Amino acid sequence: DIRYLAEQLLVELRRCRASGVVIDLSAVEVLGTAGFESLVDLVRGIAVSGSRAVVVGFQPGVAAALVDLDLDLRVLDTASSVEAGGSWLAALKEDRGRR
Repeated sequence: DIRYLAEQLLVELRRCRASGVVIDLSAVEVLGTAGFESLVDLVRGIAVSGSRAVVVGFQPGVAAALVDLDLDLRVLDTASSVEAGGSWLAALKEDRGRR
């Protein structure tokens, strides 16, 4: 269940005091409106906990379907790969450390 997974992720982020998390969707072949809204809720929950999330691995068909459903992917921070997402989070953390 996505809600259980989200709750466990938030618990672990707090426990580890992680500044960010990469959410890899590369194995997801279908993502409808409800799934997208759950993902957005999860990312918002992560932000409320003081961490950041970057979503990677959108399959072309999933991205196209979300656009067809008129869902705005710009509400999520995205990267092209797990490596790029990790680099983005590391740069963000480094930038925060300079302030």
